[in-house]
Amino acid sequence: RLQSRISGHRAQMKKTEKNEEQTDESALAEHLKYEHDLTNVSHFNKSFAFTVLQIEPRNIDECEQIWVSKLGTMSPFGLNIEKPRKVADSVVTMAYNMRDRD
Repeated sequence: RLQSRISGHRAQMKKTEKNEEQTDESALAEHLKYEHDLTNVSHFNKSFAFTVLQIEPRNIDECEQIWVSKLGTMSPFGLNIEKPRKVADSVVTMAYNMRDRD
């Protein structure tokens, strides 16, 4: 599952059109394309490193969401867009308030 998740992010580099609505899956690729003008898969491979912080294959989504909260990677502070389960509402609310203020 981890490999397919990373491959899903990487596959977004091959899309030629910007997504109408950015998703967590497209955020990494779109950040490279539209913020740094890096457009191919090799740029993606050189730009991102994926690290396993916790190994619980049955709960990979929940683990990821807990780490999103711990590391503060919700937009506008990071590239996570969709509100994951288990991310504290206060973190998401703070992030959206900061974004709306700018």
